[in-house]
Amino acid sequence: MKVAILHDTVSPDRPLDQTDVFVQIEMVDQALIHLGHRTKIIGFSLQIGKVVDELSTYAPEVVFNLVESVEGTGN
Repeated sequence: MKVAILHDTVSPDRPLDQTDVFVQIEMVDQALIHLGHRTKIIGFSLQIGKVVDELSTYAPEVVFNLVESVEGTGN
């Protein structure tokens, strides 16, 4: 199955509570690959058109959503 892993776009120099998404991405990605799925990791931002294009091009059957905030704002 094709799975897109959608996540916050966070720079590595952010506080630990924001960069833990990198650990989550890796864990989810490895678990899905181990189960035989194909994955693509996609960062979510306010450039919605770019995100939609990536999702449309990859055409996943499932999206695993790790997005907690958009560009640092969780409102």
